[in-house]
Amino acid sequence: MLKEVGAYIGTAQQFTFHADVTFDHVLPSGQKLQFSAAEEVVLQRPGRLYVEWNGDLGARQFWYDGKSVTLYDPATPFYASAAAPPNIDAMLSQLVPKLDFAPPLADLLYTDPYKQVRDKIQYGFDLGQNDVNGRNCRTLAFVERILTGKSGSRTDRS
Repeated sequence: MLKEVGAYIGTAQQFTFHADVTFDHVLPSGQKLQFSAAEEVVLQRPGRLYVEWNGDLGARQFWYDGKSVTLYDPATPFYASAAAPPNIDAMLSQLVPKLDFAPPLADLLYTDPYKQVRDKIQYGFDLGQNDVNGRNCRTLAFVERILTGKSGSRTDRS
């Protein structure tokens, strides 16, 4: 199912979406803190992307115009811009390791989202049909492997 969804998203030349995101931050003591945010995404292939993120931990705006990326934090105020490759896949592949930053849900922005996530997933489950903001949606849950240390070994994150 994830492969089919990835193929559909990856072939879209343009799309927008709104995401309500809930995530955990695990303290060194093992205690989990839960945060939420809302994200707005506008994508047009090959080289246009806008992401706006507003949540418990602040707000960010991210622009990509096929030539450069710009990140803005209105609370600090922080603004940064850097040259970028001419397509979204190359920009994201360069951005994450070089700047240690990726827009939230960035895996969904590649032309092959499934390729981006398949090696990161330890296991997943189908939770069936659920109501999400008044729409009947299929709900999937995953446990992700995360890289730890310099050896590249992976551990599980749930």
